[in-house]
Amino acid sequence: MRIRVRLVVPVILALMVAPSMVGEAAPAASPKEVKIRQLLQLTGAAQLGTQMMDQMMASFKASMPEVPAEFWSEFRREVKPGDLENLIVPIYSKHLSDLDLDGLIAFYSSPLGQKLSREMPSILQESVVVGQAWGRSLAQKAADRLQQKGYKPAA
Repeated sequence: MRIRVRLVVPVILALMVAPSMVGEAAPAASPKEVKIRQLLQLTGAAQLGTQMMDQMMASFKASMPEVPAEFWSEFRREVKPGDLENLIVPIYSKHLSDLDLDGLIAFYSSPLGQKLSREMPSILQESVVVGQAWGRSLAQKAADRLQQKGYKPAA
């Protein structure tokens, strides 16, 4: 009887784990990929997919108020924000060496790096606002100068 119990426990454990292993087996992450994913976590870039998706969903909901909330809930469950991270990893791999990644991980693990990670969303958001205003100003300047030179916009 003891032999059977010793054999049954591993079989039960294997059956519990097996469903998660059905289908395509995910290839083991390379050491460089592990570093990239660590950097993405430290910088907050790993959450970018979720943030983008939430902003997009809010925009869709606002522009289509007639669509029932159940649709958006169902759609949200189907979308995997980690898919964006999977698409970004090869880009980081292409542009950064292992040595680069080690240095960046050390920096973003430091108090200063953590502060930069916390502040970067606000810095970027404020920079976009300033950049848009600057762009409008340049467009107006160009339009004024064109008008002074006698050029008229096409009707």
